[in-house]
Amino acid sequence: MPTTVQYTRAIAASPQTVFKTVATPEVFAQAIPHVLRVEFRGEITSGVGTRFWEVRSLNGRQISTALEVTDYQPDTSVRIVSDAGGTLWDSLFEVSPDQDGTILTLTMTAQPHNLIARMTLPLIMRMVNRNLAADMDHLKSYCESVG
Repeated sequence: MPTTVQYTRAIAASPQTVFKTVATPEVFAQAIPHVLRVEFRGEITSGVGTRFWEVRSLNGRQISTALEVTDYQPDTSVRIVSDAGGTLWDSLFEVSPDQDGTILTLTMTAQPHNLIARMTLPLIMRMVNRNLAADMDHLKSYCESVG
């Protein structure tokens, strides 16, 4: 059974700035302090088909996650998926103009593939929720600082 969480932030920056921050792996890494680096896994570095490793620091450990952009609507939305730990992680970032800047919404769905993943997902989601909320706060701060 899939688990879905959603986070929204109002950001005092243009939709273009916010979209570039969430849709460009290198810029995303600059915005999130615990993303240590991004390593591309092919020739494509922007848009649908972009495949990359994201290396994060979590609880003092370096965690590498293989990610792929599967949908890309300029200045509107980007979908990034990962199949890790027996679970398909589907993250959709949506960018909407607002009178004071931009509304950024992240909807993440976790679909476990096997019994172990189904059993451990509730525990993992506590950590995921904490990290996603922090990521959204960092994205807001970064976008507002760059314009």
